[in-house]
Amino acid sequence: MDEYTRQHDPDHAVLPSWTAPSDGVQPLRKHNLPGTECRDVECPRQSAYAWTERPTPPHPRPGFWGSLTETEQAALLAAAEEIVYPVGTVLWWEGQAADQAVVICSGSIRVSVERGGHEQIIAFRGPGDIIGERAALLLRRRSATIVAMDTVHGLRMTTQQFVTYLSEHPRVLAIMEREVYDRLTEQTGPPPQM
Repeated sequence: MDEYTRQHDPDHAVLPSWTAPSDGVQPLRKHNLPGTECRDVECPRQSAYAWTERPTPPHPRPGFWGSLTETEQAALLAAAEEIVYPVGTVLWWEGQAADQAVVICSGSIRVSVERGGHEQIIAFRGPGDIIGERAALLLRRRSATIVAMDTVHGLRMTTQQFVTYLSEHPRVLAIMEREVYDRLTEQTGPPPQM
């Protein structure tokens, strides 16, 4: 079995064996987003566990956070609540009502769906990525389960906060559209060359 298949085959994935209780989510006052520094606490770095399980994307992309201007980043920092999800925490379940979006500051998460009674991992996300934004904006149910692969520091915005942020920074909608396109092509491969 080649390395790519081993990393993407849900039957061979090494997954955390426990889930922290929902009250294990702890608000955080500091952040560690790419391009920023922690203010007066030391943010934990990602564990070796996350990087042994998370495949390296074939083409690095700037991600959501890296695509924002300094003004957009500052506004998001001002609007969002900083949060910590311990390793193994389920941020949300597939089918759950969507009410928030999260920008990952540090750590990594896995995105999975249940098919035929088995978990199928469809993606991993890390620093600079945004998760939950589409379902939150459309007030839909979550399309996937999100689990912290290691301690995740994030910026959490409620649907209302996120809508307000987007109305004040409309350029961010184009960034989100590109993120959606990148995720779709990540799953299906690049479009054919003409």
